[in-house]
This record gives sequence, C-alpha cells and structure tokens, in this order.
Amino acid sequence: MHEKALPSDLVRRLQAAVLTKDRETLEQLVDPGFALTGSAALGLLDKRQWIDSALEFAWEAFDFEESSTIDLESTAVVISRLRQRGRWKGRDISGRFLLVDVCRRLEGDWLLVSRYAERLPD
Repeated sequence: MHEKALPSDLVRRLQAAVLTKDRETLEQLVDPGFALTGSAALGLLDKRQWIDSALEFAWEAFDFEESSTIDLESTAVVISRLRQRGRWKGRDISGRFLLVDVCRRLEGDWLLVSRYAERLPD
C-alpha cells in the first residue's frame, strides 16, 4: 500500500473485498487480533469468524453516505455511515449501518483492528 494511504481507504478496500468475496485481500487487511461487535445478537467475532460470515452473504452493494477519520498517527478511528444491499439465506438484510473502525498503521500499511457495526433506522 502507498505510504500516503488513508485509513478511510482501508475501510473502502475492505468493503470492496467483501463485495467481491476476496478472502485473500481480507486476510491481508485485517489484523490477527481483530474483533467485531455490535448488537447483542451479533455477539463478538474474531478475524476468522468475521471473514467467514462476511463471505456467506450475497452482497449487491455498499454505498458510503459519509465518513470521517480521527487520525492519531499510528492509530485511526474511521466512522462511516453506509447503505448496504444484500441477502443472507434468502432474507433481505439491506439497510443503513454505522461502522466504527479502529485501524493501526504497520510499516506504512493500515490494518483493521476492530469494528463496531450497528443498524440505523431507514
């Protein structure tokens, strides 16, 4: 990744890799100690669990509505609102979501360390 890459670029690359079911890219962009949480129904997922579950969905699109970054040099927090369209086991799971991503810079590259995801009212 280029030295001037932004943490928000990482978040967009992650969503593109989920959309195209690119496991190799996800493995490269997600920190080994990754954790995802959100609603009580979601629970807490580690890196393997999140990648496996993300690739099970039939995603159609991720449209970012807005994104802001708090950059702390080697760590950053990216707060995004996006609209996703997709299905899981035949059920429509489309909607608006809030993502709070914690990223860390390692040798010039950004890695996703943690994600909080919450469904927003439409």
